[in-house]
Amino acid sequence: MLSGGVQYNVVPAEVEAGFDMRIPPHVDLQELKRTIDEWTKEEGVEYDFKQVYWDNPVTDISEKNLFWTAFNEACGRW
Repeated sequence: MLSGGVQYNVVPAEVEAGFDMRIPPHVDLQELKRTIDEWTKEEGVEYDFKQVYWDNPVTDISEKNLFWTAFNEACGRW
């Protein structure tokens, strides 16, 4: 999503851009944040996270997970 300016022939003082990032579970989120910090280190560039979960766990799909086992059995019966 992009936002900024009041009309076509005026350069705005500020422009905003929003991104929806879907991060795979194997990506190190702290390393990704350091990369974004590096990209945005220019003067006047700021960013924030609207929603972030710093732990990025993967669902256990072994037989130890009773919820997964029940779901898997229910789906297998169709």
